[in-house]
Amino acid sequence: MLQFVLALAISQNPEIKVDPAETHGKTPEQIVAMGYNKWYEFYIEKEQNESTMAINFANMLYGNSLYIVNTKRLKVVEPKRRQMIADIRESLVQFRGSCIEIGFTRSGGGTLWSIIHSATRSESETLVADLIAGNLKGERATQAKVWAKLNEVALKIEREKDDLEEGRQYSNRGYAEAMKYHAEAVTYWTNALPKIAKFPKVAERERIMNFYLEGAKIAWQADM
Repeated sequence: MLQFVLALAISQNPEIKVDPAETHGKTPEQIVAMGYNKWYEFYIEKEQNESTMAINFANMLYGNSLYIVNTKRLKVVEPKRRQMIADIRESLVQFRGSCIEIGFTRSGGGTLWSIIHSATRSESETLVADLIAGNLKGERATQAKVWAKLNEVALKIEREKDDLEEGRQYSNRGYAEAMKYHAEAVTYWTNALPKIAKFPKVAERERIMNFYLEGAKIAWQADM
């Protein structure tokens, strides 16, 4: 389930589409205009259930709709800034995905993680929308805080090595997988830094870095 949701939620296909048959007739623009909460209520009511799968699809359809709307909005953004946003866009999703995989592995799995995964695109595109609009409000973080949290995650994985291997029988994952995903997260973060540095305003850079910090917290908080 987790891999299925991840594949749908963080697809890098630039031709992401939303099928009106799946959205009960709503277009991406209508879905985004509703806002997440109203869209969620609408979708769950139409589906007549609030199963994990329904929640996942509500999240993914909203995220994909926001992606489509943001892509259209980007076309009228000044070229240099448009490229800066485009350069960081997929990194947000990739980093968050690796951090969620760490949390999934450390916690032994569970359906909750598919819901967290399915919201990845929605959360990353919310930041993209703010960057397009020049909205500087929101929590901020520094590079040092992100590195510190990633280091704390690595230490936790090391301390949990025996427990992770014992839990392999339930999730088919263990210490090696947790370290692999941590290495991926560090790589995505390292590669993102020069891209983030291109944003001229400190507030923008710190807004973006806070997204990475929140991802690292997901990996850190998933205590076994």
